[in-house]
Amino acid sequence: MIEFYFDVISPYVWLASHQLKKIQNNLNLEIQYTPVLFAGLLDAHGNLGPAEIPAKRKYTVIDTMRWAKKYGLQYQGPPQHPFNPLKALRSCLYFENNEQRAKWLSLLLDACWSQGRDISQESTLLDLAKSLKIDGEQLLESISSPEIKNKLKQNTLQAVEHGVFGVPTFRVENQIFWGHDRLELLELHLQDKLDIDLKKCEEILQRPRAVDRKKI
Repeated sequence: MIEFYFDVISPYVWLASHQLKKIQNNLNLEIQYTPVLFAGLLDAHGNLGPAEIPAKRKYTVIDTMRWAKKYGLQYQGPPQHPFNPLKALRSCLYFENNEQRAKWLSLLLDACWSQGRDISQESTLLDLAKSLKIDGEQLLESISSPEIKNKLKQNTLQAVEHGVFGVPTFRVENQIFWGHDRLELLELHLQDKLDIDLKKCEEILQRPRAVDRKKI
């Protein structure tokens, strides 16, 4: 099983969602869709998000456009970015069935990144729910529940414990693969074609630091 950690705020999650099905079909594997709060991951590891670094924010838009063109996807981007993803993320937890959650996530991501819709707004969520013949009012009511709010927090904390620091991240057999452009490596790993020496990795990590960067 692959655990797919995602936050709808990331265009790379959108790009990954369009490639995951290919791996799933090729290898006949289950994918567990796990929403996490990207901002929570950043805080836990003391990182800045791409949108908080002007040069990286610009590059991310250009990079996303390049990948979208490569994949044959229409890229529009949300009306505001970054935006508050909490309601959209919690809405994913409304669906306990993994296949239904995957379908809903795909709808959210395409609405945001392909169609340029504001998925932080309840009106958008209601409209998307209607398109799937889902009770939108019930969905909105559920995402305000303490249970779902707490579940998203727990997902994020658990992801941090597993070493997750960004999205999209794919976890399998206690190894993580970060970024939509690591899906090729993930597939090779799942086919036992990418064996690496993890003991060697640990030995390298035990080597002393020679210098630390100082703030200018």
